[in-house]
Amino acid sequence: MLADNKLTHLFKSYFENEGKVKMIIRVDVCVKPSADNEETVHVMKFAEHSQDVLVSKSVNRFNFQTMPKLMDNMLAVDLAAINVVGPPLPNCSVECLEQRKRNKELKFEVHKQNQLIIRQRVAEMERENMYLKQQLTALHMDLAVREGQIKDYENKCCQSERYGDSYQKRITDMERNLRAMQQSLDDKCQELSPSELKKKRMKAKMRERLDSEKERLKCVFERILAEKQSQLEREQCVAKDKMNLVKQILNADTTATPVHNPPPVSNPRHRRSLSAGNEKWIDHRLVYYDP
Repeated sequence: MLADNKLTHLFKSYFENEGKVKMIIRVDVCVKPSADNEETVHVMKFAEHSQDVLVSKSVNRFNFQTMPKLMDNMLAVDLAAINVVGPPLPNCSVECLEQRKRNKELKFEVHKQNQLIIRQRVAEMERENMYLKQQLTALHMDLAVREGQIKDYENKCCQSERYGDSYQKRITDMERNLRAMQQSLDDKCQELSPSELKKKRMKAKMRERLDSEKERLKCVFERILAEKQSQLEREQCVAKDKMNLVKQILNADTTATPVHNPPPVSNPRHRRSLSAGNEKWIDHRLVYYDP
């Protein structure tokens, strides 16, 4: 800054209008024109303008000449009035002093009670402060955990974005390869002769005809099969009706004439076995009962 410049401190008395400054100008007289002549002209112009500079006189904030008068005025104050400031002291007795003592003790007790109340309040505030500090610590821990989770999610998002970019690159490469293969396939198709193209077209037409014929035959066979199934079902229904008629006739005959059951057919040979003491053989014969 200009105020902190060395020149400003050197010319301080001049700027405060308490000194004088004289300017000395050096002039080089040369016959031939040169760069020094122009510099000399500029210096002369600056000297001419510097004569018109005026500096206002600074005003003294404190005049040391008036100091003795102020001191005399201060010493001229009447010091006798200092002794009569305030009311006169009362004539105190013993009872008055005891009353003052009791009042003082009462005030001391009240002050002590107030002190206890304030201490209790301070203790409560300290407990609340400790509780709030614990809550604040828990909140800070929770915040740290949440920040860690957020960082993990951000890392996962970045990783998924990287995977997405890699997959997108793969898809782009595959599409490029697909286009190249399609182009090569088109080139191969163009290289084929017209006869081969005709053969391929004929094969495609024959395949279409075979497929259509298969579909037609399939429909015909399904229709014939459905007709056969319906005919078979009708024949089965007729056979069932006939069987029902035969059963009805047989049931009617059995209810009209009773039928005797023949004796059971058995082997005509007899069976024999030894007795318990192995003394003789015992014949086992069938016994018929008349109904």
